[in-house]
Amino acid sequence: PDTGWAQRFRQRLGLSPAHRVVVAGSIRGGEEGPVAEACRVVLDQEKGVRFFLVPRHPKRVSKLVEALGRKGLAPVLWSDMERSGIPAGLVTVVDVIGPLFGLYGVCHLAYVGGAMVPKGGQNLMEPAAWSRPVLTGPHTHNFEEATEALREFRALRVVRDQGELATSILDLVANPEKAESMGLRARQALEALASGSATWQAKTLIGELERVT
Repeated sequence: PDTGWAQRFRQRLGLSPAHRVVVAGSIRGGEEGPVAEACRVVLDQEKGVRFFLVPRHPKRVSKLVEALGRKGLAPVLWSDMERSGIPAGLVTVVDVIGPLFGLYGVCHLAYVGGAMVPKGGQNLMEPAAWSRPVLTGPHTHNFEEATEALREFRALRVVRDQGELATSILDLVANPEKAESMGLRARQALEALASGSATWQAKTLIGELERVT
């Protein structure tokens, strides 16, 4: 990926090179509380982390904001950033459609939602396209091929609850070489899928990456 593009996007978001960016994408109903608690635990220990939380459905934004509030966190809304030009907060909730794929391009690691609850998971290969380490829950039956590919390349961590999510985030933030190596393996898993059969989604993601950057 074009690092110049990523640098410009980070600057637009008010992120410095020292910030460690964590994206939780496609958060589904029932995951708001665990994700909010993981944010609280991580931010208590790592002040340089910045979270971007992206609900799968915009109607869940209020539930996510409420869950963060119960943990003592006051998130910035993406729409307010766009309207007022304010920078990202410690936690930013994306309340518009569209930024998720680009955010995977500026993060250091990603949690892909819909899998800590029995919803079947979401597209694990979007962060993999950017060579990012992938975290997800145990319920990924809608994306079995991607799950198995990432496991084969040791590029996936499965977390069952907020405690395991926070622990994995803290580990990868504290060990950037480990995170980078895991991310490179995630990209290799995507490329392996794209070279095989029934891989239109993997090929589409690689094409989308080239278009964005």
